Formats: sequence, structure tokens, C-alpha cells
Amino acid sequence: MSGRSMHSVLVGLVCLALPLLFLVQVLEAPTTIMCLESERQALLQFKQGLVDESNALASWKSKKDCCKWRGIACNNQTGHVTGLNFSFSYDSYFNYSEVPLRGAMSPSLLELPFVNYLDLSYNDFEGIVIPKLIGSLSQLKELKLAHANFSGLVPPQLGNLSNLHTLDLSGNYDAMPSFSPELRKLYLSNNKFSEPLSCFCATQAPYLGLIDISENQLSGELPDYWKQFQGLEALKLEKNKLSGKIPSSLGNLKRLTLLSLNANNFSGELPSLENCTNTTSIMASDDSFGLSSDEVGRCC
Repeated sequence: MSGRSMHSVLVGLVCLALPLLFLVQVLEAPTTIMCLESERQALLQFKQGLVDESNALASWKSKKDCCKWRGIACNNQTGHVTGLNFSFSYDSYFNYSEVPLRGAMSPSLLELPFVNYLDLSYNDFEGIVIPKLIGSLSQLKELKLAHANFSGLVPPQLGNLSNLHTLDLSGNYDAMPSFSPELRKLYLSNNKFSEPLSCFCATQAPYLGLIDISENQLSGELPDYWKQFQGLEALKLEKNKLSGKIPSSLGNLKRLTLLSLNANNFSGELPSLENCTNTTSIMASDDSFGLSSDEVGRCC
């Protein structure tokens, strides 16, 4: 083969290779997934119902991609909005010059069907009742509405959230909520609950690992139903008006690591916790049980 022919062949091969090389680079290049326009519009409608005195959500105007907006999380493969975190107290972006968000909750949330995390804690919803529409966000796994100035009864629709594993309704609610049997963590402190605990213990929630109903107005005796909560690791009942003896079924909770009973009116003795397999910290007023100071906080 002559030199001219060889040159022609090489040129031809290069011409064939260049497009293939370009195609490979395109395929390997990272793809930027932006949020869906319909979900972007739903978020903007949600924002319209809020009073943002500190302009905390300024990024919602300056950036087109809602996945880059403050408080928004998206699936990096589909672009669907999956999380809304507007917690005032624990948001690292907030500073001392900002104030909590106020206002109402728009039904446009229902146009975000893949949201699995919603945190509106420590904002000011001006005493409105928790909207029933939250019970239609079927993908929710974590719902946090602590100290957000909601009031009244918790809507029973929250019990429809079958995927929910964390529920925080601490602060300002009048009656215990319905919740999914799949729940793992339940925070209900600083409320006004006064109904008997027997109503709560009758609930089938075998996976609950944490129950916090401290600082309420619960009264009467503890029901002897605790054996159904075999996954329970922490039980906080301090600062209520509970009385009577501690039921023996608490002694059968093998995974229990924290039992807090301070500031109640219990009598008698604490049940034996010898069946537990983990170290258990007990916080109980020594004058309620006749315990010595070294027995308070004892471990098994």
C-alpha cells in the first residue's frame, strides 16, 4: 500500500472515531436533573400562602431550578420534590435577624406527590387547625409540626399515612392523634392531652421505639398494656398527673434503655426490669417510690 493510500485510510479512521468519541463523552457527562415545572409552580403557590417577613425564601425568586431552593430536597434522578424543611429553630441557614414564617398552608402541597419529608416546626400558623390535606401526602415518612402554633384537634386523616415512621406533634394540641401502625418515633410532649392512657395503649403500633408524652395533663393509672410494645427503647412520661402503681408489663420490655417517670404521683415500687437486655436509665422521683438516691437512675 502506498504512502498516499495509507494516509487516506488513517484520515478515514480518524473521521469515524471522532463522532464516536464525542458520543461517549456526551453519554458519560453528568446529567443535571432539574425540578419539574408543575412541582415548581406548586411550590410557588405554597409560598404565596406564607408571610415571609425576613425574606428567608429569597432563593425561590432568584433560582429557576426549585431543587436548589432553600428548604427543598429533590430526587437527583427524577427531579421530583421529596422533602420540604422549613423548620425555623433547627435550620442552619436561619440567623438571628430572621423570624418564623407565618400564614396558611396551600392545597398546592397535594401537587407534590413524592414528598416524604415535611418539617414546619417552630413557625407560626396563627392557631389554625392542622390541614386535613396532609393526610393525603401518602409518601410521607417523617412529619414534624412541633411548636408551629397549630391548635385544636389533630385531624384523624394523619392515621392514613401508612408509610409514616416519625411523627412530631409536640406543643399546642388538644387530643392524641391517630397514627399509622408502622410508626417508629412519636413525639407528643408539651401538649394538653388529658384522656386516659388506656386509649393510647390500645393502639396497635408494634414497631414504636420511642414514645414521648411528657409535659401533658395525663392523669389516672398506667394501663398494663405495655407488653405489646416490644420494640420500645425509650418511654418518657414525666411531668404529668399520673398516679397509682407502675404496671409489671413495663418490666418485660427487653429493649428499653430509657424510662422517665419524674414529676408524677406514682406510688408503690418500681417493677423489676431484670428481663431487659439493654442498660436501662430510670428517671423517677425518689419520693414517689421510696427509692434511695443511688437507686434513682439505676441500670439493669
